[in-house]
Parts: sequence; C-alpha cells; structure tokens
Amino acid sequence: MSTRGQHPEVHTIGIPEPEASALKEFATKTLQERDEAVSNLRCAAEPIGCGKEISPEEFATYSPLDKKEYSMSGLCLPCQDNFFGSE
Repeated sequence: MSTRGQHPEVHTIGIPEPEASALKEFATKTLQERDEAVSNLRCAAEPIGCGKEISPEEFATYSPLDKKEYSMSGLCLPCQDNFFGSE
C-alpha cells in the first residue's frame, strides 16, 4: 500500500528544505572562519573555540597529534582538551 501523497507535510526526497540553505551558509562561514584562524595562528572563534592568539612558542609545544587536530578543527590546545577531555 502506497503512502505517497498522504502526508503533505513530508517533503519529497531530493528537494532541500529551506532551512538547509541556512545550515549550508552557517557551515560555510564556520569553515571559512576556521581556515582564517588557522592561517593566522588563532583559535577558532566563539562559540566553537576561544578566539585567542596562539604564540609560535606555544604552538611549538603542541604534540604532532595536537597540531594535526588544530589544523583540522582550529581549536587551540586548551579548547581541544575542553572539547575532547584531557588525558
């Protein structure tokens, strides 16, 4: 038994919801801000990170894994520890 057409509030698969464009804009903006933060040795902006500057001396103390995570997330070490939990 087909249920097609019985639930008009359910949109057809393949047609993005209007809210999807807002989500796409947010994600694009967030990724651009992350890229800019990493390029300028800063933590990602709030509410994702703290937005603080990371000194080259401080960055030199990051482990290779911390540096890799920073390059992916833009989170400084204290924000990484806050997000993932510290050891």
